[in-house]
Amino acid sequence: MTTITLQQNAYGARRRFADWILAVAAILGFVEAVLNYFFDMGIAYSGGALLVVISTFLILAVLVLVRWWTSMPRWLGVVLAVLTFLDFIGTGIAGYFLEAYLLVLLMVVALIAWLFAVFMRPRSLEGAQ
Repeated sequence: MTTITLQQNAYGARRRFADWILAVAAILGFVEAVLNYFFDMGIAYSGGALLVVISTFLILAVLVLVRWWTSMPRWLGVVLAVLTFLDFIGTGIAGYFLEAYLLVLLMVVALIAWLFAVFMRPRSLEGAQ
């Protein structure tokens, strides 16, 4: 029993770390998108830059919603996870086309953290039920 508890604690710590990396990357991505929209001479006030601002805001909104809505139905969590995945991909591609390479990097980091947060399960606990 003690071994399972220690493994669960280690799993929880890794999951929280992935959540924090995801949140920081999403916040920095939003800040980068807003700065590009208002101050980047090449893409300032363009429709693509505004789209990236909106998409990064939606990532933040979903992260907050998933984190604090503890009684969310499972189907809604799956739908939001899939839509967030597509948002990371779309925002990264839009950032590439806008030549906002820092934003692309942040979306790649956020996507990797998202993959860890969604799919990471302890191997030794899968059969321990």
